[in-house]
Amino acid sequence: MENKGPNNREKMMNLATIKEMADKRAEIGSLYIQIADRLSGAVARTKGAAIEQFKNHFKNGGFAIQEAPHQLSAGYQRMEFLLTIDEKAAAGSHCGFTLTPPAALREPNLVIHMLLKDSRSAPNYVDTGDADLVREAARELQAVRAALNGPSPEFSFVIVQRKATGSLPSLVARNDKPTFASFGELLASVYPQ
Repeated sequence: MENKGPNNREKMMNLATIKEMADKRAEIGSLYIQIADRLSGAVARTKGAAIEQFKNHFKNGGFAIQEAPHQLSAGYQRMEFLLTIDEKAAAGSHCGFTLTPPAALREPNLVIHMLLKDSRSAPNYVDTGDADLVREAARELQAVRAALNGPSPEFSFVIVQRKATGSLPSLVARNDKPTFASFGELLASVYPQ
């Protein structure tokens, strides 16, 4: 094998640069954990608020509330509304709810997803394909810090399906999905007092 000499060698990254990049990557990793914790807390608070809004809406309407794991019911005589909570909802949804009206009403079940209102509470980093890995890590770090210091995650509630009992789901048109700022607002719209 022929030695091409020092001038023909491929230039590699120096150790100081490698350490700098590793430090940035470590900080990015810890910040992503903080963002995930922040999002998880916001999801739990919003889901808890939705459950309270369900209970208050129907209590104010004279219904009795029963609670079970992942399920609530609101009953008045033989009329019972059932709210099922699905914490493993579809992609993009942070929690799913199915609102089942009393069978006697012959109304469809509503499938509701809790979605982020604004993506600015999530990191907005785009890989530019920059060959300078340190500069690329610095950009990502800046985006992650901005997300962490930005507004707290907020959610909206979207009716994604109206599903008749025993039938195939009929999807609501994409641009026609009713969206609500709170679960209470959704309930007041669908089943006013």
